[in-house]
Amino acid sequence: MKRILFCLILCLFIIPQNDFQAFAQKSSVEVRANLRHAHHLFDKGDYEGATNKLERVLSFDANNAEAKDLLYQCNQKLEQQRLARERAEQDAFNKAKQAGSKTALSQFLSQYPNSKYAGQARDMMEDYDLWSSAMRINTIESYNNYLRQSSNRSFEAEARAKIADIEAENEWQRIRNSNSLTELQSFVSKYPQSNHATSVTRRIHELKGEQYYNAGNLGNAYTEF
Repeated sequence: MKRILFCLILCLFIIPQNDFQAFAQKSSVEVRANLRHAHHLFDKGDYEGATNKLERVLSFDANNAEAKDLLYQCNQKLEQQRLARERAEQDAFNKAKQAGSKTALSQFLSQYPNSKYAGQARDMMEDYDLWSSAMRINTIESYNNYLRQSSNRSFEAEARAKIADIEAENEWQRIRNSNSLTELQSFVSKYPQSNHATSVTRRIHELKGEQYYNAGNLGNAYTEF
């Protein structure tokens, strides 16, 4: 601090009075020019450009109230723009996820290659490949492989549903001609969402009706049909 003061005092003695006045006048002109340019850029929405001009003004005049006020407004506008970009990026990612396709995710990555969601998008694209392969093979083993290999598990619920459907179909082929109430009731209990559940339930009522009828219990037999 003492050195700076010494230099300033030295300049007052060394720099001729006319040169010092010329320097001060030039600084004042530059301040006014940069302020006008900053206002122009601000009105155009170029808040970064305006900020650069205002910082130059403050380098000449650190206490310039007009520059400080406009710089504060620039910072507010820049923050609003940053938040708007973040919202747009998040909305784009959510739409890509909801679209449920590699194409949508690829388009998102093209638009936002450095997005904080880029890693998730790439994982989901890899997941779609695993899921497509499992669907193409369409076996219990292929869906179990998907569940083992997928780190994202975007289609976990669908994979488990597919496994249950295949298991139900295999079980249906085994019991479709069965007259065992135990087997049929077990099927309905285990696979209530199966396409065959209604048929099996109807068969259960028929078998119960026959049992009641053969036992002479016509009332109960009637309720089963």
